[in-house]
Amino acid sequence: MNAWRDFKGGKWQDRIDVRDFIQKNYTPYTGDESFLQPPTARTEKMLEKYEALCRAEQQNGGVLNIDTETVITATSFGPGYLDKENEIIVGLQTDEPLKRACNPFGGMRMVRSACEAYGYKVSDKIEEEFKYHKTHNDGVFSAYTPEIKAARHVGLITGLPDAYGRGRIIGDYRRVALYGMGKRVDVYGALTHGAEEGLTVLLKVLPALVGLLTAVAMFRASGALEWLTGLCAPALEFLGIPPETTPLMLVRPVSGSGALAVGSDLIATYGPDSYIGRVAAVMLGSTETTFYTIAVYFGSAGIIRTRHTVPAALAADLTGFLASAFAVRLFFGA
Repeated sequence: MNAWRDFKGGKWQDRIDVRDFIQKNYTPYTGDESFLQPPTARTEKMLEKYEALCRAEQQNGGVLNIDTETVITATSFGPGYLDKENEIIVGLQTDEPLKRACNPFGGMRMVRSACEAYGYKVSDKIEEEFKYHKTHNDGVFSAYTPEIKAARHVGLITGLPDAYGRGRIIGDYRRVALYGMGKRVDVYGALTHGAEEGLTVLLKVLPALVGLLTAVAMFRASGALEWLTGLCAPALEFLGIPPETTPLMLVRPVSGSGALAVGSDLIATYGPDSYIGRVAAVMLGSTETTFYTIAVYFGSAGIIRTRHTVPAALAADLTGFLASAFAVRLFFGA
């Protein structure tokens, strides 16, 4: 570790303390901006296009476009470009410059009000999908006791509206503090200790998770998923499993968010009350993100050899897939 010899020591040597490391070792820069290179002609051209779009957005009342048909996830939209020929760093959130997307995972009320403020309406498709999805706000209100609801009603617990991001976070922290007062627990000490443990676990499992999620994205983008779907179709039809659920069965053991996106697509395409939609929903609820779970728990515990865990877990997933199709046929028919 010769690279660390010239750093000044401190608390960061004994525990994870990024602030202490920075405070002990940073050197303030007191010069001016003369060391910076001027923008290139390509950058100037990109900036000109971006500023023109910003002006058009303002003239249009604040937004250029909102996609009210698609819930934003990491894979909801195809690649988007401001100027494809001149871009070096790419990565728009949607497939068009300054196009807004719906993100109802924090609460549908906030999405509806934001769309209505600019003359848009959330699609019936999203409204229907999120009848079956519990958002953050739904989860919070489900856990409220009558006493907490009364305290919230008079403004004691949550000082800002629940649909507003900062208000929700402040409300969460107040709930923690009130709980600590009631139980006489050192909440701040417990919080910092837990955060320290969480960072330690994160450092252990992050490389495995990054590699895993990247591999999933590459697998889906390569077209191999569609190829395997066609390959597995005859066997699945023989077992009574709809072949359309093949992408879900392949992605589910690896990525929960990826499986949810595939399941949402199946339900949106075939309908929540269709045979395929019901099988997809039961599969999501009765199987596990096997490789993700193994990466997190085995990685945090420092276990390298998984032995029989993977085969046993995949066998359980396969049983869940088969049982899902059987249960839907049994209770609803094919």
